[in-house]
Amino acid sequence: INVSRAQVAYARMLPHRRFLLVFTRRNGRIQNLPCNIELRSLASYATRSLAATDKERVRLLARWQNLQNDLFETNRVLSLARKLHVFDGFANFLKSGLRVRDAWREVFAREPITTVLSADENNPYTRMPVLLARSRKLRTVFCDHGALNMSFGIRRPVSDTYLMKGEMARDYSVTWCGLSAEKIEVGGPAQAHTPSPTSNRGGKHAENCSTRDWIVYYSEIYELSDGRTQTFYAELLPELCKLASRVNRKVIVKLHPFESLRVRKKLVDSVLSAHERSLVAIREGPMTPDLFARAWCSLTVESTVAVESTLHGVPCFLCSWFDASWYDYGKQYAKYSAGYPLDSPQRIREIPQLLEQFHVTEATRQGLQTSITAEQLESVLAGR
Repeated sequence: INVSRAQVAYARMLPHRRFLLVFTRRNGRIQNLPCNIELRSLASYATRSLAATDKERVRLLARWQNLQNDLFETNRVLSLARKLHVFDGFANFLKSGLRVRDAWREVFAREPITTVLSADENNPYTRMPVLLARSRKLRTVFCDHGALNMSFGIRRPVSDTYLMKGEMARDYSVTWCGLSAEKIEVGGPAQAHTPSPTSNRGGKHAENCSTRDWIVYYSEIYELSDGRTQTFYAELLPELCKLASRVNRKVIVKLHPFESLRVRKKLVDSVLSAHERSLVAIREGPMTPDLFARAWCSLTVESTVAVESTLHGVPCFLCSWFDASWYDYGKQYAKYSAGYPLDSPQRIREIPQLLEQFHVTEATRQGLQTSITAEQLESVLAGR
């Protein structure tokens, strides 16, 4: 859904241009699209199994077997992986991938496409249309669906141009990932962030605004990177509840779209007392304006929401003690004042004092997002 939203945000800027949004998952569907965007599922382009594709799959499986025979026996790591059945699903993966590839080929055959705008060239199913467009000499433009993207540092970039929302993303993409600066255009979609005029000073803004009664914690599916979620919740949530009780506020746990409400509720219940649990509400579903409008402050580990909070004038604190990633999102956020790192759960007790020092200025916002004009976006998509 975040990929679709990122693409639609740019498409809205050019109402005279026709866009076709092809979604690969059900949750990529967006309702109430502007009239210049047509929505279709990739599944609607799926064809019957083609004889040529079946022959191609047989050839590739034979090459895969030869590779295993030649390399896997002499490479200790690959040999162990095969013994542990790591590659047992490869045949099904290949069969499914070729069917998806054929569906994308059908999109290009049936639709008058001139440019591919993608917000995720890392996922294999959305990388395919970029590669297919390049082979057809069509223009390819990337626009990110998050604040930062470490995949540029580990996968070969394949788009012609990369739209970065601001200087923070451009700096990270060039210095950390090694992406060519010549391929980058700085300019995010025109969006209206309307923070309160007093929100440049977190503490004063929070104390003077009676509606800012939430401490919003943005959770993520830490299990994907072997993070011990229950341990983290046990460290974080009791401290947040103590703070909420002290400053007369409520803790909102906002779940990532990939998280299960049932599983997370069970975790929350297991680490909190009855009194602490009464201070906590769990939210799922899409981001809503009240998450920013009512937030006294926000917390996350390394989520893009640190940037969104800052753009809305909400001070964000980074739970750096739990950040075990090697791609330094948190450090880059802190470098551009999109989050204040906390090196232990006990530092949460200092948040009221830290808010007095936390400034969200217009210069900070400009470093995070610089809006592109419709004329500039038109030039990027056209390759001028």
